Amino acid sequence: MENGFSNSFPVRQGVRQGGILSTHLYKLYINDLLTELEENGMGQYIGTNFTGCPTCADDIILLSSTEEEMQSMLDTSKRYSDKHRYKIHPTKSVTINKYSNSKTTKSEVQFKLDDKNMPSANQAISAVYLLLGALPIEAEIHKRVRSLFYSIFSSNNENLKKALERQYVLQTHELTFLNRVADLLYMYNLPPWTYLKDQLPSKLSWKCKAREAINNYWKVNLQRDANSKTTLKFLCIPNLDIGKPHTIWNSLPPNIGELRKATIKARLCTGTYIFQSQKARFSNINLDATCPICQLEEEDIIHFLTRCPVLEGIRRESLSVIKRITISKIGLETGIPILTTELVLPN
Repeated sequence: MENGFSNSFPVRQGVRQGGILSTHLYKLYINDLLTELEENGMGQYIGTNFTGCPTCADDIILLSSTEEEMQSMLDTSKRYSDKHRYKIHPTKSVTINKYSNSKTTKSEVQFKLDDKNMPSANQAISAVYLLLGALPIEAEIHKRVRSLFYSIFSSNNENLKKALERQYVLQTHELTFLNRVADLLYMYNLPPWTYLKDQLPSKLSWKCKAREAINNYWKVNLQRDANSKTTLKFLCIPNLDIGKPHTIWNSLPPNIGELRKATIKARLCTGTYIFQSQKARFSNINLDATCPICQLEEEDIIHFLTRCPVLEGIRRESLSVIKRITISKIGLETGIPILTTELVLPN
């Protein structure tokens, strides 16, 4: 109505999902929880500034340096959600445990939300790094520390070197720069800094040796972690390496359609693709498990890869190539019994 007001009407269904005001109104709704955490002194501080619960819309990060305090923050958040009648998602709420001392090995701390163990965000993180051939952010920081150490001890600034060495000897703080350097060199099985400062290698030699040590360390650890996850058994883990993206991404033509296909392939390889049978199993409503593409039978990974008639054209084109390559490697006589099974390749 131009230059006027309409009749008032009540809002009976809250704010629609994705609405412009929804994130701002939720901040008002959740603000009392953030205030309570701060007033109770629970969470991290930077100086005198409270940083214990950074929040964006309905995503809250709880930060604490002690296990007991973190559990208290979780209990407070759960109590607040019960009081204000909203639910905290049980599987999207995860924990990340980080220890500052690289020599310390601790068992994974188990936090609880509503008396149920919370999942850890480290469960499938190795798959992400191995698919991309990338190093974790932690390793990238270690590379910068390594580079800074070399720059300092290859420079002519004797005062800075002596100040760092005196700080290390006096042990004024356990997290001094040379303490961190010593931990990292030990972690990557590199010579100690007391040896390197007197026999510093060339810049290129040091860079190559340190990079190889860091890459090998993370390759071994990421592959070990991936091997322990049954959902990652299709990744061909021994062939994955730092600096080499998985074949799914490495062979990707430059167009949007192929990118979408590659995303589905990656989800299939990592066990994160959700089939209709899984949706039906975990849904609270009566959801049909039948394949939405062909409407003939229950959709699971076997149906999707080998049986769905709608996908037969795409499947036969790809699997014929695999069949030809496999027979050339292992021979026709050996290959035929394997490749004629329904679950691998059609005749």
